[in-house]
Amino acid sequence: MTERRRVNRIDFDGEATLIFQQDSFNVELQDLSVMGARVHSEKPLALPDASPVSLNITLEDSDIALALPGRVKRQEGLDI
Repeated sequence: MTERRRVNRIDFDGEATLIFQQDSFNVELQDLSVMGARVHSEKPLALPDASPVSLNITLEDSDIALALPGRVKRQEGLDI
């Protein structure tokens, strides 16, 4: 099977916050790459495609917090 991805994704098991406009949603960060991230929500989110979001990640056992800007590329069920 030929791999279509141009960049490697790194599995990541951690909590994050997805911010859309003034709303924030607790999500589970599933994987991360230089081109994007995949998150899972416990409830359906109605986020328009291409809408700007921010993904806030606090690294476990650390004071390091990352705020990553991005855009919604696709939603499949509870995965964004």
